[in-house]
Amino acid sequence: MKIKFANFIFLLVFIFSSPVWANVNTLSDCSLPSVTKAISAATDGDSIICPSGNWTWSEKVTINKNIEFRGSGPDYTIITPVIGTAIVITGAKSFNINGFSFVGPSNQQYGFIQIASSGNGWRIHNCKFINGIPRNIWVGNETDMTYGLIDNNMFILSTSGSMQGISILGAGIASRKENFMAYLGTINAVYIENNIFDFNDRSDGAIDAGNAARFVFRHNLVKGTQIGMHGTDSGYRVGVAFYEIYENVFTGKAAGNAPLGAGYWIRSGTGVIYNNRISGIWNLGGCGEYFCFTNYRTFGPESWSGKCDGTKWKYTPPASLSLTGEYKFCSVTKDQICKVNSDCPYSETCSEFMDGSGLLGYPCRAQVGVGPNQTLEPVYMWNNINTDSNKILGAASVVDHIVIGRDVIVEKTRPGYSAYIFPHPLSKTIINKLPLVPSNIEIK
Repeated sequence: MKIKFANFIFLLVFIFSSPVWANVNTLSDCSLPSVTKAISAATDGDSIICPSGNWTWSEKVTINKNIEFRGSGPDYTIITPVIGTAIVITGAKSFNINGFSFVGPSNQQYGFIQIASSGNGWRIHNCKFINGIPRNIWVGNETDMTYGLIDNNMFILSTSGSMQGISILGAGIASRKENFMAYLGTINAVYIENNIFDFNDRSDGAIDAGNAARFVFRHNLVKGTQIGMHGTDSGYRVGVAFYEIYENVFTGKAAGNAPLGAGYWIRSGTGVIYNNRISGIWNLGGCGEYFCFTNYRTFGPESWSGKCDGTKWKYTPPASLSLTGEYKFCSVTKDQICKVNSDCPYSETCSEFMDGSGLLGYPCRAQVGVGPNQTLEPVYMWNNINTDSNKILGAASVVDHIVIGRDVIVEKTRPGYSAYIFPHPLSKTIINKLPLVPSNIEIK
């Protein structure tokens, strides 16, 4: 297998198909008052179009309608939000945002665009996100699942500071009790495809995820940074549910602050990682592999849950669930929290604790290689290649709770798995082309 790289060409062509939006409102300017007024007057199916120009917004706008909000192209319609977040999505409807540049730093936990809705079928595409510190796009409101597409964007870090490209939160521990493995390879995930992540140092990664998130990261070009995710170790949240990471190109650079690995500190979840191509300068640290798996609770306690060492810890829910006190888990539906037996389905008992009954608490709550209700669902990895050495890459664990060959299976395809259709069907509503890898890439 061989990959050849030539000069990188970034070409953006907007070719709009026949209209798919009911009413088109072309604004004379993209000032905050004009946009706010247009959104207020819009109805589902409308399109709001901003002209070329540079605008500074002192407040955020809220979209809770099924509308398209379109700029004249990311090099032409430029928004600088003073307070950080430019757009907040609420409600339960889809939306379409495209054709803007958002310039930071965002100075806001929730980034330039915050998706705080429960709607599905949304899309963010053909935008540039520049120096969005600490985040560019935030997906999720912690209690509802939301699915959509983030595609054909550029995420650029050209300054110093800790930046995440995209942060994804799922619907929390309650959503882990259903058989979410049935959604692997389906539309029921946040899809991140055909994007460029170009960081001048490794920073905080192209993506981050947690709280039972479900995401697909495919066909992206990642330069100078890595991807990662949280475990059951952050802010009372549980780890990721599943991920599909495939057909990406990762390029390490900046020897003084090289990225830690293509997938570094993968701290939770299950899924598939395959057909990725890696080259350049990397700082693999104490792991020694480009895909490194860990579990923070192996090392010590968190503020709300103790060390995973066999101790029978109870669960403290996050404030967003409006629950008080400590909880156990049901005996079979082990992601169902409970205080008494009647909280559990069927004839189950309220008798389980945070972690398992195996050695040192294995399996730890929602650790790597764990599926719904604490069942064992290993991560499968295959055909990930370092194109500099033309070698197939393995995986490494830095904790005893994660065993390669049990929790992570290397060089074996996942039985019964097939990827969802590419490109994502949502990308066909508007015809646009954004080549994200060198034009003469050749894979043999």
